[in-house]
Order: sequence, then C-alpha cells, then structure tokens
Amino acid sequence: MRFIGQILGFAGLLALVVLSAPGDAFAEKKKKKEAKAKETAPAATDADYKGIQKQKELTGKLVSVDAKIVTLRAEYSHYEANPKYKPPTAKPGQPGYNQTANQQGQMWRTYNDIMKQQQKLALAKNPREYQQAMMRLQQDMMRLQQEIVRMQQTMAKGTAAGQKVDPNNQPFITVTNTKDFDLEVEEKVVLRKLFLPFEYDDTGKVKTYTDKEKAELRGDDKTKPGYKAKFEDFAPGQDVKLYLTPPKKMEKPKDTDKDDKAPEEVLRPTVNMIVMTKENMSASSIQGAPEKKGKK
Repeated sequence: MRFIGQILGFAGLLALVVLSAPGDAFAEKKKKKEAKAKETAPAATDADYKGIQKQKELTGKLVSVDAKIVTLRAEYSHYEANPKYKPPTAKPGQPGYNQTANQQGQMWRTYNDIMKQQQKLALAKNPREYQQAMMRLQQDMMRLQQEIVRMQQTMAKGTAAGQKVDPNNQPFITVTNTKDFDLEVEEKVVLRKLFLPFEYDDTGKVKTYTDKEKAELRGDDKTKPGYKAKFEDFAPGQDVKLYLTPPKKMEKPKDTDKDDKAPEEVLRPTVNMIVMTKENMSASSIQGAPEKKGKK
C-alpha cells in the first residue's frame, strides 16, 4: 500500500507511548519464551519490503548467502489492538472514572478506525473514492497522534494523582513476527566479522594475535567494523547485520493511465556490507543448515 510508510511512522509514535508508560502499561506481558529460531519462516511480503526501504541496517540470522543474494531471517515486533480489551464505561463525574484509562480507550477506538480506513483505501474503486479514503485516513492518524500527546501529558500528571490503569486490560499488545528477506548483494559488497579467527598455534594452544596480525586482518580501510571476511566464512544460523542501500525511485512512464490501479513494483534495498556479529561454532536451528565444525 502506498501509505504503509505512514502507518509504520504512526506505529513508531505508538511505541513511544508504550515504552514510556509506567510498568509497560501499553505492552503485552512479554512472552518469556525466547524460543530458538523456527525451522521455517514465511517469506517477507511487499509490505515488509516497503517497511525497510529507508532502513540502513537489518539484523537477524543468516539463512543463505552468495555473491548475488542474501537471505536473512529477521524478527521484529509491532503493536496491534488487543481483541480482549474492554474499554472503560464510566463517564466524567461517575464513580470509577479514570482519565488515563479513558484516554487509553479513546486511542484504542481511533486505532481500530484507522485500520478500517486503511482497508477502504485498498478497496477504492476510483481516484475520487481513493482520495476521500486517504483524507479520512490522514485525519484519523493526526487525531491519534494528538491523543498520544495528551496521553503522555496525562500520565505525567496522573501518576502523581494515583491514576493507575489495569495492567491486565491494555488496549494494545505486542506481536512478534519472523520473516525471511531476500536481498540483492551489491557487486562491491564488503564482508566483515567482529571477532578474530579462532585458531590454534603450533603448540596446540589458542592463538594470540599480535598487533601487527590484527592490523593485517583489519585491512587497509580502518573505517569498516571488525576484520576482513570471505563468503566461505559465513554459514546458515550465524548472527549477521546487513548494511543497506535504499532503492532509487522509479519514474513512471509519462503515458501511464492515471486510472490504472495496477500495483506498483515494490523496490527493495540492496546490501552493501555484511557483518558477522557473533561466531556460532555450530549452525542454529535454521532448517537444513549444516554444522560448522571448529578447527582441531
């Protein structure tokens, strides 16, 4: 969708409120199951790729890599409306009225309305209907941003006044997704690792590198992190960070029909540097990954 970036921007504002809320008031109780990487993960969608178009970095576990394509398994979180949430019913002046809880309820209603407007935008039948849905969506997003600001102000005052909210009845929950991203590797991609190679010296002890050896392993370009690496150093299951180059905007042909609603091609960022952040002596639970044996 053309305006997914705006939705993601709004999600960032929502995250600010969640993170600043006392006792993680807006976040779902963290699922303390930091399970190992799943054997399989769904492929990233066009919306997922659009969401990373302006990102400069992407971290995750390596699925595969060669001189043309790198596949990264990335995990990320976002906030969604809590389907089990019960908004407050007490009005100002009535017993049990809580200004903070009331503002939470209003944010929940506005958020749900935004999701409905987003669906209408995708189903617009003509340019006029599209513009009307877009204007309504933008108005609702601006309204929610204003409610977020008021919420922050209320929390700053309400905490001192004893305006607490039920931690088990929150309007938003944290949802974690895992997706596999396929990204093109640039011709002059830089390969690095943040640790020295694990080797044994002639006496059978773990090798200690001299300053000269470290300098040689770092290479001539001291601005790059860590040490030089090769494609054969990378294996499935390793923790890596990809440095991305945003895609260039494609100009539409001048003879394009304005009423043509064919979906636009979603451009993907390219990878200019791959950095291995942690040396895994054996592959993780990435399905089919061969074990990486250490040197004897």
